[in-house]
Amino acid sequence: VQLASKVSARLIVPVAMFYDYRLDDGAPNADFTLCDTFKNALKDDESLENAACFQGNCTTRDDALVVCPSGFWGYRHLLGLPVSVQAAPDAPSEIPGADTPSVAVSVSTDPVFTRRPQHEQALQAMGFSWEYADERDATLDMLKATESQVVYFYCHGGLTSEQFPYISVGPPTGKRFTRANLRDWRIRWRTVRPLVFINGCHTTSLTPEAAIDLVSGFIETSHAAGVIGTEITNFEPLAASFAEECLHRFLTKRQSIGESVRGARLKLLKEGNPLGLIYIPYALPGLKVV
Repeated sequence: VQLASKVSARLIVPVAMFYDYRLDDGAPNADFTLCDTFKNALKDDESLENAACFQGNCTTRDDALVVCPSGFWGYRHLLGLPVSVQAAPDAPSEIPGADTPSVAVSVSTDPVFTRRPQHEQALQAMGFSWEYADERDATLDMLKATESQVVYFYCHGGLTSEQFPYISVGPPTGKRFTRANLRDWRIRWRTVRPLVFINGCHTTSLTPEAAIDLVSGFIETSHAAGVIGTEITNFEPLAASFAEECLHRFLTKRQSIGESVRGARLKLLKEGNPLGLIYIPYALPGLKVV
């Protein structure tokens, strides 16, 4: 399922949260039950991707007093929200890659990120080629020269005093990464247009509309193939788990970004965490590395 934004990524449609099964919203909460087929799928060893509910065969979908997670589009469909704005080229469906794809990684070194070393080791163990920066200027230099298939930020986010959104990489007191930096450093990807993954944690000062404004910058100014971001505040355990599963699928298994995001959401749901729905792929759902 594809929903294109023709004006700005700030016009957020929470399409992953659309629920299209019958639901009696006038009934008391105590009257609702959770789908038995889904509960049984949680107990077995199979991936939820193979469960009947997530294959479009939920037996309770017409029961208005039974809730099944497969009713949410983010769990059942391959979603993409490509952004077409101003002079940016059309969103591509392919990212050219070698036998060993590359990831350009930029991280915050704030000590609050206690899982960062473990997370970096997990990503490196997947066998990607690796570019790395841990402060703002080095990140911009890396992005200007990179031909990586994915640009990955493990970072904070916030608002300047003028209410402009920024990414915080490197030490907490370091320089901020803003949309204007992309233009100032003349970062424009031509040979390889990467997918940009902004995994921002502990970001409480940003509204979704302000945070997603960075999406338009990467696409309009730098011609990224797409951007993955989050709708709401994210926390490190979720951020690390989702990124590891999503990037493994996208770069190692060569699944499309729609498949990769859905698969990561379902893996977290299998573990009892529904918040994989907060990730938004601003890209064609069929985008893949070839």
